Amino acid sequence: SAGCSDGQEPYSFAMILDELSPGTKHRILATDLDRESLSKAAAGGPYLAQDIRNVPSSLIAKYFTLAGDHYTVNEKIRERVTFSHQDLTRDTFPIGFDLISCRNVTIYFSNEAKAIMNAKFYNSLKESGVLFIGATETMLNANDIGFQRLLSCFYKKISTRTGTVPAP
Repeated sequence: SAGCSDGQEPYSFAMILDELSPGTKHRILATDLDRESLSKAAAGGPYLAQDIRNVPSSLIAKYFTLAGDHYTVNEKIRERVTFSHQDLTRDTFPIGFDLISCRNVTIYFSNEAKAIMNAKFYNSLKESGVLFIGATETMLNANDIGFQRLLSCFYKKISTRTGTVPAP
């Protein structure tokens, strides 16, 4: 989860995965540039009711602890997410991911920076891995990088590239 802010997205992934395959130890890497946001995320909150308003009440009861008017993600979910400081434009990316989510982050970058980040995402994914981007973002050169567009926000890493890719 690149550009994870205060952790809502990676924790949502962890909860969904726990619901879909209980007992499986999924690992999620969540990164952001803002150290203050990462600190809140790693602590599991606190989150206000409005922050989790779209979470079903059954999942709130199962995965959160209420203290006063603040909610904290429980340890079972927190232990599945590792938070790390990362500058998407400068740092190297780990490899071997099945899914990379970078939603509503690249809209703030130049086209050149987006191309570099998308090439890094490509290199970080396993074969047939998927990149999930925001609804307001698009990848105009997906085929050149080596992605196949699956749906509006989803791009699959394919084995053959039709063009050149900027060096990550």
